[in-house]
Amino acid sequence: MRILPYKDDSGQATVEFALLLPLFVACIGVLIATTALALSSLRLADTARTAARIASTSNDPQTAVSSYIAETGVDSRVVLDDQRQFLTVYVSQRIRLPLIGVPIPVVKISSHITVMYEGVPTLLG
Repeated sequence: MRILPYKDDSGQATVEFALLLPLFVACIGVLIATTALALSSLRLADTARTAARIASTSNDPQTAVSSYIAETGVDSRVVLDDQRQFLTVYVSQRIRLPLIGVPIPVVKISSHITVMYEGVPTLLG
């Protein structure tokens, strides 16, 4: 008795699809999470830049930054050097990545910017 090789290929495409679909979905999820993280980082850097611009011309930089950032949910800290020449604004935010069903903890992103402190101009006289 001779055994012939099995030559029926029906269902092969279905098996390949079933094996590659989870990998494709995982790649799309990582791409979405990375994009969300990059956009949040850019938004935070823009917030730091605007807060530093506002604080650089204020008599009380910490209050100016706090009032600007009050609605955004961002933690902020303002540091003025000893000679009162440079002002550094540190901002940080905790975000949750948009991956459904994946137990990824909250990610903390931060940004800082240093600008020259100008203060409020005063008139002599």
